[in-house]
Amino acid sequence: MIEINLRQAFRDATSPPQGVALVEIPTNILYRGRLESDQRRGVKVYASGELRSGADPYSIDQALGILRAAERPLIAAGDGIFWSGAAAELREFVELTKIPVYARRSGQRAVAEDRPLAIRGPWKKSFTGRADAVLAIGFRFWSGEKFGEAPTWSASARYIQADPTPTRIGLHVPAEAALVGDAKLVLRQLSDAARSNDWNRPGQSDWLRQVAEVRANFDRVIAEQEHEHHHDTPIHPARVARELCEAIDQDATIVIDSFTMSGWMSQWFNARFPGQILDAGPLAPVGHGVGMAIGAQLARPRKQVVLIIGDGGLGISGFDLETARRYGLPIVAVVWNNGSWGRASTKCHSSKVGPIRSRYYQTNATIGCSSSWIVTVSTSSGPRSFVLPSNVH
Repeated sequence: MIEINLRQAFRDATSPPQGVALVEIPTNILYRGRLESDQRRGVKVYASGELRSGADPYSIDQALGILRAAERPLIAAGDGIFWSGAAAELREFVELTKIPVYARRSGQRAVAEDRPLAIRGPWKKSFTGRADAVLAIGFRFWSGEKFGEAPTWSASARYIQADPTPTRIGLHVPAEAALVGDAKLVLRQLSDAARSNDWNRPGQSDWLRQVAEVRANFDRVIAEQEHEHHHDTPIHPARVARELCEAIDQDATIVIDSFTMSGWMSQWFNARFPGQILDAGPLAPVGHGVGMAIGAQLARPRKQVVLIIGDGGLGISGFDLETARRYGLPIVAVVWNNGSWGRASTKCHSSKVGPIRSRYYQTNATIGCSSSWIVTVSTSSGPRSFVLPSNVH
């Protein structure tokens, strides 16, 4: 029975809605001796593309009618795009209809974020809050999206939801059109039906012009901010984010396990393929980063994996870096050591206790990891940064 339960768990984890499947094996089963021939064969685990279904054709026509009538339409694409492998289908539909798209979470970069029709998360509200029609496909209106409520999302928009899980449709927004089906097949249906329509809409050029203007203004503002704080000591997170994004490989996987740096990285990093940025999901826990980085390196061997982790996350799971070292899994861990947890802990002690200043690079060196400590010092020619080896105290 263990085999059938494990197979079913994998099937449940990878079927919509995708998530964690817990298998608990009690001790009376775990230590019970039986012949292998007594095991049941177990359920079949199908490939992701074998169990798909499209939406009702009537709902497809209804959705396209809503989008054609809109002056400010928007597509919101989420994790369902990643799990369905629907990035190409999304790009085709976006280019066909010229509707701007906001992609979130593992669906981010299904449409390249430097493309004219792509809306990035840091400046989405100008569009999510003013759209008059929204097609949400594989997209969850979770807490990070303010549960679809105004002013983050338009209260007057006509909503269309596409999701393989019927209970997710209409959960947070009043979906006028419900497309129950796999994202890849639904997008193919939409594109096939849309080709016979004229997609030149009233106000289209103005809506797209606003996307370009907001993008340019945002890029200018963050560049000016980084320039203003470039030589700050301690180093400003804007500089860390900018220089990281310039240095990492274009096909690297980025794992976020830092509350502070998550916002700064989202400003500077333009995702290039779905699943390139990994985090812990809507509950925003701490300490998941090292394990996710190990998984990313196993899934994409020999590709660069960069872990952005805070001192809190490293304090919880830092020693799992030794697991990565032992199995020869290359991971670059960048620690944003702002001591925020350390400052909180000093409140529990005497006022004589100073701030906790842990140098994690020394700890990591003891488990065989290559470590360095970056310091900035003032010189006659201005501030300069130096990389110190792990044996410097």
